[in-house]
Amino acid sequence: MKAAVAEDGTIRIDDVAVPEPGAGEVQIKVAAAGLNAADKGLITGHYIRGTSITKPTASETATGPIRFGMEVSGVVSAVGADVSGSAVGDEVMARANGAFAEYVVTPAADIFAKPAGLSFTDAAAVPVTFITAHDALSTLGGLQEGQHVLVNAVSSGVGVAALQLAKLLGAATIVGTARNRDRLADLAEHGIATDLALDTADPQFIDKVLDATDGHGIDVIVDSVGSPEWAQHLQVLAIGGRLVSVGRSGGTSADVDLDEVARKRVSLIGATFRTRSREETSAVVRRAADVIVDGFAAGNLKVIVDRVFPLEDVAQAESWMTSGKRIGKVVVELS
Repeated sequence: MKAAVAEDGTIRIDDVAVPEPGAGEVQIKVAAAGLNAADKGLITGHYIRGTSITKPTASETATGPIRFGMEVSGVVSAVGADVSGSAVGDEVMARANGAFAEYVVTPAADIFAKPAGLSFTDAAAVPVTFITAHDALSTLGGLQEGQHVLVNAVSSGVGVAALQLAKLLGAATIVGTARNRDRLADLAEHGIATDLALDTADPQFIDKVLDATDGHGIDVIVDSVGSPEWAQHLQVLAIGGRLVSVGRSGGTSADVDLDEVARKRVSLIGATFRTRSREETSAVVRRAADVIVDGFAAGNLKVIVDRVFPLEDVAQAESWMTSGKRIGKVVVELS
């Protein structure tokens, strides 16, 4: 089969063996696959997977050539032993490693049904971003109905998903921010609503957030940017607020006022699947799956697919994803 492979930062299409499902796994004939920011780390060898207590180095964890891609839509084409609830012919979407290939194998617990009204192209933009957003808001962020949410990098896949899921989960106030004010306008044109849309450079940023929450502050921040915005985020977090770090596109190191962290009793929470076991990951998927599938079926959730590329142009797709010009997701179609 054809599959995208990265080695020394270069992407190529190789002929590789078709993977066969083992016990508890399913094989999926891939219709489309979504690109994510983490794929850049896999391609360049900087996606550190280690589970050691001290920070592993890239040289300890990165090897090549490597298959990349983390989410797919498609049709179940084979089922391994000890699998129930999945059958050949099921239309599904799933978290799956090595997604840019004609076939993938993934745990049966990590797949969920593709809503009938969702195209395979749109469905490929769902698994990683919407599960990550739900995990950040609900499992890690502990969002309760009536609380206040801030989502930065709103034009990213996770940003688009988190804004919608926050509303679905009952947030009282949803603040969306971006470092490019054009992205805020783009989001509104796509029908993704916020209670307050802010440029992070707005000199009245803090006052506007506090006004929007009646002085309470933000209970949960879904942060995809990292260091450039941490100081500002700390100032708008409520007492007992939670900042969930799902990405660090703006930088990985930040000066943090630990006195304010202590005074406000805030929680700084890291979000990743890299150090979760297969069982933990599947549990996260299951918690999110019903909310996501029901949300799309009811018309309460939508995806924004910015551009679509064929498999042979996956290198151009990755370049466009990291260009900073997109809104929503970049998808690669395979069939």
